[in-house]
Amino acid sequence: MKILKMCCLYFFICLNLWLVYPAKADRLITDLSNNKIIVHSNFTGTHIFLFGSVDYSNTKQKNMENDIIIVLRGPSEEFIIRRKDNIAGIWINAEHRNVTKIPAYYALFSSRDFNEIATTETLKKYNIGLNYKSVNVKPQFVSQLAEDNNTYNFQEAFLRLQKDNGRYHRQPNSITKVNDTLFHVRINLPNDVPKGEYFVDTYLFRKGVLINRSEQKISIEKSGVQKLLFFISRQHPLLYGVVSLIISLSVGILIGVVFARRKH
Repeated sequence: MKILKMCCLYFFICLNLWLVYPAKADRLITDLSNNKIIVHSNFTGTHIFLFGSVDYSNTKQKNMENDIIIVLRGPSEEFIIRRKDNIAGIWINAEHRNVTKIPAYYALFSSRDFNEIATTETLKKYNIGLNYKSVNVKPQFVSQLAEDNNTYNFQEAFLRLQKDNGRYHRQPNSITKVNDTLFHVRINLPNDVPKGEYFVDTYLFRKGVLINRSEQKISIEKSGVQKLLFFISRQHPLLYGVVSLIISLSVGILIGVVFARRKH
């Protein structure tokens, strides 16, 4: 009986030690070829490389079958999505919805097909991937909050439009694994990439289980006068509108004076 009690006590001590001092997972180390991109007036798009490695020094394991998923999330923005209706032979804007707190740019990369890396439930748990439930849609009027049967249609339409515009895309089998330790991926950014701060999250999976993750940041900024005008338009919209109006009127008057002189 005493031996049984001692075994139980030893078991609980080991269990508590394991809970307090859990085993360290394999480290995931990543870096970017460039974490700051300046957009000039002649910007035609660019690309960056993400390099990564798996450090096995904590677990002393090697030759493990690793799976990698990389998520590129752009700055959150608000959108308005409108539905056009044909009224008396004329297509006009009808119902609309506001889409809030959604990345303006979203890209997925993986070392093999996503469904081979982890289950759909596991990917949802770590917010990997976008579906219609990720789209936060607000009705046109507050009175429609209780009953909004068209929400799903607007959610699906928004995702479809973002994919068609190249703002949302997924690229399975795009990550190159050099060996069981090293990997890299090329991330292409189009010429109309939204400006702001981007997050690059790298996930290390093994047999469908998340082992570790790392995060990098990318800053995409406008340059010179473009940056100044963009800042003023966002922070001081009234001032931006007044200055734009004054400039437009001045240019119009100047063109009128030039043509008047040419006639004489």
